[in-house]
Amino acid sequence: GRDSGPNPPTAPTLSSSIAKSSSTPSPASAPLPLPARRGERASSLISPYHKAARALVILGLLAAPWPYGSVEPWAWVPLSGVVFLALLLWTMGCAQKGTLRIIWTPLYIPLLLFLLLGIVQFVGGHTLDATVTRDSLLQIAYNIVLFFLAGQLLSAQPENSKTLVNLGLTVTVYAFLVSVFALVQFFTSPNIRYIFWTTKTEGWAFGPYVNHNHYGGLMEMLIPIAIAYILSRSSRDPRRYLLAFLMLVPLVSILLSGSRGAAVAVLVEGLILGVVLVWKSPRRESKRTGIPIRKSRFTLAQVTAGCKRKFKPVFESRGPFGGAG
Repeated sequence: GRDSGPNPPTAPTLSSSIAKSSSTPSPASAPLPLPARRGERASSLISPYHKAARALVILGLLAAPWPYGSVEPWAWVPLSGVVFLALLLWTMGCAQKGTLRIIWTPLYIPLLLFLLLGIVQFVGGHTLDATVTRDSLLQIAYNIVLFFLAGQLLSAQPENSKTLVNLGLTVTVYAFLVSVFALVQFFTSPNIRYIFWTTKTEGWAFGPYVNHNHYGGLMEMLIPIAIAYILSRSSRDPRRYLLAFLMLVPLVSILLSGSRGAAVAVLVEGLILGVVLVWKSPRRESKRTGIPIRKSRFTLAQVTAGCKRKFKPVFESRGPFGGAG
């Protein structure tokens, strides 16, 4: 009948320690997250509204050149509606996440100042045509919104890594297709300029643009993105060399378009790229890109000079502007 009281704590045995250690893995033995899957896990956390807004921005950018560069009201008004719909979706995504994160760039300042200048001219009556000024302000506004959304939804963040890789491939193929269309159009209508072989124009049209300089401006924006994507691919990727070969078509199309400004811009971009490659890769052979720096330094300049000599009669006879670009 004596109360023995609470049982004293027993010492842990070897079998219980082994069972506990096998049931609860230690932090050192836990598998580490793979860096390649980090972007995939981050992308799964993106709001569906942001995904929809990003898709609208990309589709708007890719579709804008085809309706004659979206310079007519029937083209730029629907495009502006798509842009502001993407802005609404981006706002709803921020509200869903409960955070408002804005990636800032100093480039917003001159854009807003330029818009403010147009507003002051329009409100103060310091304009020759109020209707044209109003339309221009609307176009400037939706272009600024598009630039803002592209910076927020396509920035170099972990959640956008997979999208940026796919976008690089898309831009590369897109530049090739647009340039092929422009070249086919160039050689099939040598005397009368047509757009889509249905719309006759008195200007020097090239590709989907009424003005050949506008086409050159499109190519000088697409080519650097495509080249950066190609250089980012592994040297063992067979698609890399195929895509590099495809980029010769946009380069030739710029020369045949007669846009001297675009040709100079692409040449400067190539020189800047060469300087960056030499600066980042001091050796003769870059380990990352696998490109012989010494041999490729003046490749773009040699191609430009050779094509200029080859197509000199074409440049002198094309268009009513006498080859001015």
